[in-house]
Amino acid sequence: MRQIYKAALPFAGQMEGGHFPPGFLQQMANLADELDASVAAKDDVARRAANATKAVRDALREGRAAVQTLDSIVSHIILGNAPLEAEWRGAKRIVHVGVVKKVPQAQATMDVKAA
Repeated sequence: MRQIYKAALPFAGQMEGGHFPPGFLQQMANLADELDASVAAKDDVARRAANATKAVRDALREGRAAVQTLDSIVSHIILGNAPLEAEWRGAKRIVHVGVVKKVPQAQATMDVKAA
């Protein structure tokens, strides 16, 4: 949109004298600024989401390494105590970790109606 605005600048007089309302080019510049800000905000949200997902993966990797270290110590201490061994097996296991992708409300509504 910014390129259209720049291309139209030399014709500002003709545009305002024609069918375009006064201040049309300024409105176009303002909209271009809003569009740029919106795209930047969307990119920032996507970047933060990717960083958060990576941080979760890194934390899980570090947590699993810590559990492995603890397991080498704890498993020897509780050896022979079946209830404690069972509790420890459950405590050291991560069953499932996932990211739920959010569906825009309009899309979710359309999916429900289609079904």
